[in-house]
Amino acid sequence: DQGKTGIVGGDTLAFSEDTVWANLTARWGVRVIFQDGDEWNNAELQKELLPVTDGGNANTTAPEDPVHDGWTFTGWERVDTNNGSSTLNDDGTVTGINGPGPIIYRAMYEPIPPKVGDLTVSKTVSGNAASRTKAFTFTVTLSDTTINGAYGDLTFENGVATFTLKGGESKTASGLPDGVSYIVAESDNDGYQVRKTGDIGTIVGGETATAAFTNTRNSSSPSDPPDDPPVVTKTGSLTISKTVTGTDGDTDKAFTFTVTLGASGSYSYTGSKSGTISSGSAIELKHGESITIAGLPEGTSYLVAESGNDGYEVTKTGDTGTIAADATATAAFTNKK
Repeated sequence: DQGKTGIVGGDTLAFSEDTVWANLTARWGVRVIFQDGDEWNNAELQKELLPVTDGGNANTTAPEDPVHDGWTFTGWERVDTNNGSSTLNDDGTVTGINGPGPIIYRAMYEPIPPKVGDLTVSKTVSGNAASRTKAFTFTVTLSDTTINGAYGDLTFENGVATFTLKGGESKTASGLPDGVSYIVAESDNDGYQVRKTGDIGTIVGGETATAAFTNTRNSSSPSDPPDDPPVVTKTGSLTISKTVTGTDGDTDKAFTFTVTLGASGSYSYTGSKSGTISSGSAIELKHGESITIAGLPEGTSYLVAESGNDGYEVTKTGDTGTIAADATATAAFTNKK
């Protein structure tokens, strides 16, 4: 009859001498907390104090599944050490909640593995003068020079792997990052007619790219008709250009370009600079500068990779491709900051 509410543990009720009766109703609540996982400092996503009466247990609903880039939410795990009760159902409802202490659920995660793909390099020899025991040398060059170590059958050092294959053999680089570009070049093939497919491309996660090389060599007998006139190799060119934009772009900064070619030998270049270049060589270009490499054999695959561009938003076109006869391919790089 005193009309007192909100009594908590430790409070004292005083009854006077003229108290005739006292009607006491006990109620308590259970605090239910949903926390984000350890990686995010257990931030509270939902916190409720649920009243529990003598009529039964309390119910609630878990928050929506949290999302973090690079992680997969695997579910809620109860982590409190109290003896209270609760049941987390598949539909996200939490039923049967009762005391005595707070009930805590923590979000659990697993890292999402990076998307990776494979690259298989295969070797076939044909013709009556082809050697079945000869080993041909192959070089795989990736656009990401930070790739080092063993990837399946191949071992990379700064994005480059060198190995040999005989006729009928193949090797596979497995687990390469999605989106990395590659070029495969063969050497030690003098005297052979070389046909190749897939020697330049980009790794796609969950798929296997194939670079197939077929080398053919035939000999002629005196009764054979005379050979056809020698074929004159047609050539094309490759231009590499550099542009810097943005209010914070440094137009005096030199950016390094590494050129990988699917052809051996050295080739001259002109433009903002002049000299000779071969596969694997590097050249520096500033804003507004460009070079053109001439005399590249028709069908030569190429890959141009830029480095030293930390802090810049890089846009590139034509950084990989194949040289066409009597045409100029262009690898254009624009860096914005």
